[in-house]
Amino acid sequence: MAYPISEEKISEIRNTANIVNVVSEVVQLRKTGKNFVGLCPFHSEKTPSFTVNPDKQIFHCFGCHEGGNVVSFVMKHDRLSFPEALRSLAKKHGIDIPEPLLSEKEKKQYSEKETLYKINRLAADFYHRTLLNNEMGRATRDYLSQRNIKSSTINQFNLGFAPEGWQDLLRFLQKKGNPEGLVEKAGLIIPKKTNDGHYDRFRNRLIFPIYTIAGQVAAFGGRAIDDGIPKYLNSPETPLFNKRQILFGLDKAKNECRETDTVFVVEGYMDCIMLFQEGLTNTVATLGTAMTPEHIRILRGFAQKVILVYDSDEAGIKAANRSIGLFMEYGVDARILALPEGHDPDSFVREYGMVPFKQLALEAFSMVEFLIQMAIKKHGLTVSGKIEMVNDLLAPMAATVDPVARALYLKKIAERVGIDESAIAAKLKAFMNNRENILPGFYEKMPEDHLSDFSGKSQGSDSPTHRLERQLLSVMLQYPKVISDIKKHNLIKYFNDPLLKSIGMIIINSAAVSSELLTDLIQKMEDAEKRRIVTELAIQNEGWDETSCRRLVDRFILSIQGKKEIKDLNEEIKFAEKNNDTERLLYLLGEKQKNAVFTEQKKMKIMRR
Repeated sequence: MAYPISEEKISEIRNTANIVNVVSEVVQLRKTGKNFVGLCPFHSEKTPSFTVNPDKQIFHCFGCHEGGNVVSFVMKHDRLSFPEALRSLAKKHGIDIPEPLLSEKEKKQYSEKETLYKINRLAADFYHRTLLNNEMGRATRDYLSQRNIKSSTINQFNLGFAPEGWQDLLRFLQKKGNPEGLVEKAGLIIPKKTNDGHYDRFRNRLIFPIYTIAGQVAAFGGRAIDDGIPKYLNSPETPLFNKRQILFGLDKAKNECRETDTVFVVEGYMDCIMLFQEGLTNTVATLGTAMTPEHIRILRGFAQKVILVYDSDEAGIKAANRSIGLFMEYGVDARILALPEGHDPDSFVREYGMVPFKQLALEAFSMVEFLIQMAIKKHGLTVSGKIEMVNDLLAPMAATVDPVARALYLKKIAERVGIDESAIAAKLKAFMNNRENILPGFYEKMPEDHLSDFSGKSQGSDSPTHRLERQLLSVMLQYPKVISDIKKHNLIKYFNDPLLKSIGMIIINSAAVSSELLTDLIQKMEDAEKRRIVTELAIQNEGWDETSCRRLVDRFILSIQGKKEIKDLNEEIKFAEKNNDTERLLYLLGEKQKNAVFTEQKKMKIMRR
């Protein structure tokens, strides 16, 4: 189906939405020359290779090779279709998009996600009103009051209550014209076993709406008010919700995370809400699930320092241990705030207040120090205990990609347990020699482009011809005045690389039609690999000027002529060899040598111009 948004409106959105501002919402950028750089949100890295060019309004990652304009960034990051990304940007920038005139069939097909978001928004409003205004919500209001949750906090987090009726929400949504099929797809109702209808998923529960970074309701969490099982219940996976890729409270915490360069990570909804209410507004929660690589990549876009605040019980300690391995693997500075036994963040703050909590935050353990403390607690400092401690610490050390960081961890462990550093290093080396020990699933998690770094496979041709063809495309993108010369000599015809040749033809045709902007050109390239090449070549600062461009064009013309002459000579040489014409063969070999010298002289002459 064609996009029901006019070209004029698409151009208006692209021209209004500054790519630096949009990317800065999820990636920490710093200015370097004309560009901005930061850690890529699409793959794991410790050295920034993600580049944004404000003049050209494009981005490119030199690590995973993702690239594009502001619309393609939103599509990739927020997992949206092209029209969804445009509408998202339009909404943020106050651009009105008229509702398209669609047939009934098109209306049904168009933007199911938008409909699901609307259903979730209606459900959140229903739950919130039920909590505040309905007698059925009184017990939940009392519960929140006992937990010291203020009315302003209830409104800020849009907390709600799901009544105990089996179809209260379903009937409400049906009255609003929402079909059962879509309500089920949003995860709000469950089919009856008898297959004769549905019933509400959340009943007699305190409701926590779960928002996307952009502030849309993606899902819900529900806490039983009575002795209901399970105590906590989340929405299932839906087209809007993947618990591995969303953090509760980040929509509200993101600005403070950026300002402080720090984020506090807790496990539960109430922990997050209590800390937020008490002024720690850079707090998020993991929805009761283990920390994932996706979570870490999201957090890195908002803060470089992470403080993990887990419960002091055995489950909390295990969760911290699992998270530490990931943070080490991704090179993120994480610290562990250890609460007194028997406390979670919510109960500790309610009993002792924020001053002692902030003091504990200042004293938070480094990842290695925490692991050492836990190992001492588990094994003790006997000879056998120290051996077991070292064994426990091998995996997280091996998971540390940075060899300098790994060496520092090793030194610290040796000092704490009183074992010679070289002995631990030898044991670590043996451990790492077993590939299964190093990082289970590591190779599977890496971007395909990075696998070649380990396998030794080439990431592309590096021949002089290939480099020259890429340079010519770079000139066309960065210094469009030269396109007329390239077109005049029909140089794209002589490209060897079919992909580069195809890109060259697109640039030539686009320039001939309407001198399109670079962002328009990128948007019209349906092939992702072509987009990546264009953004990479366009964003690199080659410093082209008229002289260097003419020089490059002349070099390319010379290479074409040289190839033709060499080809003709090689054919004559083969013919002479076949006929055993020694005299002719020696003459031709001499001509080939002269041709090579002459070509080299001409190249030098061009370079000196």
